[in-house]
Amino acid sequence: MKVVYFRGKPTCTCVRKWIPEFEKELNRRGLLKGNVYLYQLRGGAAASAGTHSKGGAIDMQRLTAKQRLVARRMGTASWGRGPAQGMVNHEHLVLIGCPHNGPARYQVTAYRNGYSGLGYGGAGSRDPFKRPATIRTWKQGIKWAKKIQKSKKKADTNMKSLGRGHFKAKQKLPSRRWSVLNVKPHKTGRIITIGRGNGKITDLYADFGVHNLPDGEWVDFQFYYTQGNKVSSYLRERVYNYRPYPTMIRKRRVPKNAKLRVRAWASCPGVRIAGLSTEMTQ
Repeated sequence: MKVVYFRGKPTCTCVRKWIPEFEKELNRRGLLKGNVYLYQLRGGAAASAGTHSKGGAIDMQRLTAKQRLVARRMGTASWGRGPAQGMVNHEHLVLIGCPHNGPARYQVTAYRNGYSGLGYGGAGSRDPFKRPATIRTWKQGIKWAKKIQKSKKKADTNMKSLGRGHFKAKQKLPSRRWSVLNVKPHKTGRIITIGRGNGKITDLYADFGVHNLPDGEWVDFQFYYTQGNKVSSYLRERVYNYRPYPTMIRKRRVPKNAKLRVRAWASCPGVRIAGLSTEMTQ
């Protein structure tokens, strides 16, 4: 098996393809902002009993019931693990149909038969979580998600854009002080306004990368609008170093002719924002 790396962790090509598609679908459904937190892909943690010694297995943040159902619909045998099983809280997933998941394949069989994947042959107890009507392989799961995304995209073609921007270059953030971010490049000056509101409920979107963020530090990212001398801000998004590619989605009423902007600050010096993409639609 060829060992590849995904976000710095060794794994197989199947896992490397599946996780981004899973995150994309969760973000589209509003069940996740940014990326999942990964504990282990291919590895030898004692509590894993060898199931991660090859490929096709994932330990990530504990999923909610809705997130887990999406993971199962997208072709995984997945269970929430925690103190009740003598473990820390996390989600254990095995890609169905992955040719690299030999050490964990008995858990796929257990999942198909309605068991928890724990105990002898993975059949020590019944599966306590909701199961999808159709069990897919991981490849079928990606196709299923893309088909839904394509149909939703067609349904959204009538949405009106009130403004958008993309600023690829890195922007340095001050420590403990808000910095207004550029949303478009301009030869003669800064472009800081995404668009103007019309008094109706608006979908606000931003995607960006965070660079040079040490362990334990964070970035606060925030939408806000200006109207005359009035400044009104929306709920901030706090980003830590283990979420390097956050996506921020808000649904808010932006007053007529109010200028929508974004700003950020870091808890330490030297942090930068890059690849900022923004849009406001109705």
